[in-house]
Amino acid sequence: MSSLYYEEVEIEDMTYSSSENVYTYPCPCGDNFVITLEELWDGEDVAPCPSCTLVIKVIYEEEDLEPLEDSDNDDENYDENYDENETEPTPLPLQTTSNKSDDNADVVETKTRPTQNSANDKNYTGTGAGAIIVMSAITITLLSLSYLLLRRRKK
Repeated sequence: MSSLYYEEVEIEDMTYSSSENVYTYPCPCGDNFVITLEELWDGEDVAPCPSCTLVIKVIYEEEDLEPLEDSDNDDENYDENYDENETEPTPLPLQTTSNKSDDNADVVETKTRPTQNSANDKNYTGTGAGAIIVMSAITITLLSLSYLLLRRRKK
């Protein structure tokens, strides 16, 4: 048995929940190791415990598994707003712009794509940077408060 796994468990020793399509096995921490039927059919054989760092290796043969039900409505990638006839916008050609400030200066050419606006376009410019700044400020505040609390306890 490998030291990476807490234990190697036969699939027959695990409990199968047909409503959730998962196999479970008791973990020493009180929770259960969990592996989905789909993961097993995909060749995955490691069942983690969601409450601790332990994992088990599941020993099984495909013929021992419950059949995998195909359901179009349960598909994680299903998008009810998807339109098969909708196409991605094609990129517009590059435009060259020349800037020359005086006769002795070099010509600077800039290539840009003109913007193509449609009703479906959303402008998310800067939201990622804003979120990072806010999260950084929150983190700094929490660290400062933790530091102050620790200093008070030491006194």
